[in-house]
Amino acid sequence: MTVLIVTAICVSAARFVPLVQLVENWVYDLRVASLTPSMPQSDRIIIVTITEDTLSTLPYRSPLDRQFLSNLLHHLEQKGAKLIGVDILFDQPTESEKDEALRRTLHDLNIPVVVAFVDADASLTERQAAFMRDYLDGVERGLAYVAEDTIDGTVRSIYIRNQEGGRSTLGFAAAVAKVAGVEVPDVDVVPLDYRGRPDVETPPFRTFQHMQYRCSRLLGFQEKSS
Repeated sequence: MTVLIVTAICVSAARFVPLVQLVENWVYDLRVASLTPSMPQSDRIIIVTITEDTLSTLPYRSPLDRQFLSNLLHHLEQKGAKLIGVDILFDQPTESEKDEALRRTLHDLNIPVVVAFVDADASLTERQAAFMRDYLDGVERGLAYVAEDTIDGTVRSIYIRNQEGGRSTLGFAAAVAKVAGVEVPDVDVVPLDYRGRPDVETPPFRTFQHMQYRCSRLLGFQEKSS
């Protein structure tokens, strides 16, 4: 009888605990949404997006045209960017001349560049992982891992360090911050620090949709309102 009672309690607790955590997550999200103070739009971080309009100007969708990316990085440098974070995975070859053009750009820019990467244990084949390691050799990198909540799959934290296989590797955001001169804490994961909007119409960070004109030269940005 005692064994049955203990078993019943354990089963009930296993079902109850996720519900409590789900409610706690909901309360946390509500608190962040309602209590995060308003802040001016950041003048230090600009997000450059790849959209359907961008892709419609390129010869193929995926992998993203690497000559286009090379032109974009040079354009950002010319526009006065101080540091570029590239959140795109380079896990397979494309056209050899374009691959080489982007590789040279990643090494030759006069401003720091940090590129996202993942290991073979992140749903990549060993061949893909090997190509990425070789392609980004000598380039500053950060792991493109996200810290999803085990209950509802929402990302509320970011990886600072991933310590597996006897080595410590910085996450993508942490690597960008370190290159920018920010002191990176000696922890594995930290909660996201949300930046408030100036108002309901204005995003916390300026976002640009970059376009490639028919002359195949990257000339500028079309600003988006959101």
